[in-house]
Amino acid sequence: MCLTFMREDKMLNKFSTEQLVKYFSGVSLPKEKRTILLWANESEENQKALEELRETWIITGNIPDDFNPDVSNAWSVVSKRIEKIENVETKSKGIKKFQYYLVRIAAVFVIGFAIYFMSELNNNPIQNFDKQIITTVAKQNILLPDGSSVWLNENSSLKYSKSFEGSERVVVLNGEAYFEVTKNPNKPFIVQTHNSKVRVLGTSFNYKAFDNNTSNVLTVNSGKVLFAATNNKNEKVVLVKGEKAELVIENNSITKTKNIDKNYLAWKTGKLIFENDKFENIVKVLSNHYKKNIKIETNALKSTKLTVTFDNKSLEEILNIIDLTLSVTHSKKSKENIIY
Repeated sequence: MCLTFMREDKMLNKFSTEQLVKYFSGVSLPKEKRTILLWANESEENQKALEELRETWIITGNIPDDFNPDVSNAWSVVSKRIEKIENVETKSKGIKKFQYYLVRIAAVFVIGFAIYFMSELNNNPIQNFDKQIITTVAKQNILLPDGSSVWLNENSSLKYSKSFEGSERVVVLNGEAYFEVTKNPNKPFIVQTHNSKVRVLGTSFNYKAFDNNTSNVLTVNSGKVLFAATNNKNEKVVLVKGEKAELVIENNSITKTKNIDKNYLAWKTGKLIFENDKFENIVKVLSNHYKKNIKIETNALKSTKLTVTFDNKSLEEILNIIDLTLSVTHSKKSKENIIY
């Protein structure tokens, strides 16, 4: 979405945060609602802006009719923190200010409705998970009842209902999976794991959350995703395309960053991409991807940089290509591949 700074000013001056909160929660007075709808109908740009905010509202959780948040107090709590983030990131990355408008709205929603939202996350209606897929040594593609597609990595499991009845589409993941969720604004898609939860309307993302891992990692490929810690109601972030978040299980803290890993989907696609990367780092990626020990015997090779793409190659094929490219040799001793 691309909006100008002028458009942002107009929107901020036109409606207060409280007006928008009332509109999305369905408690606006008829006159207030009509004013917002008239503004949205002025242009396609305005309609897109309102839709962005509406989606943010839905994924951060709706509220019951009798819940009356103190919007002004919520804003005072988060405004200074958000302003600091704006100042640092806008200067360093040149991010459009309208994106921060969305962040401010989302922050108020999250703070103002934290009690309700976390109770909703932790007290979902009892789900009938009558279908379970478990993988061992091979990944598997699964088509869910709503048309959503899931690629389940090896040694992973997914539980879900055959019918997706109720107000939410809930699945339970242990392991790693890539989701392409069919959009349904009226029925959020929830992915539960042992330590965290994801809530979306329709998007694609990679979710790595093995029960025995020290962290859960979420990487967003498209759309908007809410990522929340199960055991810490204060830890939740909204992510968009190109962002990732890691939940450290030991202290239930979430860190959001820009995703710079070009190979986070290599387990699904089979494609490994390296662009001017140090050979030492390439070997680490290969070792993790193929679950094989690889050692560089010659120290001078470690800093050598290489640009190459391997598309569904076996490790042996890749090592042969490296031999020819860098004029080196490799051999296998015991359970270790050694590059000379």
